[in-house]
Amino acid sequence: MTEDELEQACLSWLQDLDWAYVHGPELLPEEPGQTAEREDERQVLLLERVRTQLYEINQHLPEDAIEEAIKQLANVAGPNLTQTNLAVHRMLTEGVDVSFQDAGGETRHDKCWLIAWDTLELNEFLAVNQFTVRQGQHTRRPDIVLFINGIPLVVIELKNPTDPQATIKKAWNQLQTYHQQISNLHQYASLEVVSDGLEAKYGTHSAGLQHFSR
Repeated sequence: MTEDELEQACLSWLQDLDWAYVHGPELLPEEPGQTAEREDERQVLLLERVRTQLYEINQHLPEDAIEEAIKQLANVAGPNLTQTNLAVHRMLTEGVDVSFQDAGGETRHDKCWLIAWDTLELNEFLAVNQFTVRQGQHTRRPDIVLFINGIPLVVIELKNPTDPQATIKKAWNQLQTYHQQISNLHQYASLEVVSDGLEAKYGTHSAGLQHFSR
């Protein structure tokens, strides 16, 4: 089995679990000015998918409140990757704080939820392979990225199972390079997965390989 065959097998397993699938290059415009799901390789959120799902999930909120939540998500920032990732984690688990004017002119405060935790069918699950990301002078292409409601929450790095040099540790090391060079993707990722086709482990971006779990 080659690395590509492992990637295709992984995508097949995900589709068996009802994840939708899109080949990464299909999300980009073929020509400048064309409409596509990503403006360019710097954009890591699938914003129209985010918008569609948040409107479905947060029907208790007016449009401007949902748009404010999307703006906060797209512009999340922190002093470093770990702190930014923590801010995203809080948005995912605690909701995004929003304010808006009600029909009577009163200011209301509420939560905009990025994931429908209690009604899973309201969420969209999408697997994308060969998702090229550009940040500064660096361009990288993780093997598979899993999106929930347009947010890249899982990054999967695979290695050739027939190559004795292509180990899980090499895959983990590759993720460390991604953290440095394409942090705009990993600031959203809740989980990272490494596999050599024989073994698979998962953890968070700040965990050493010894703390990744089977």
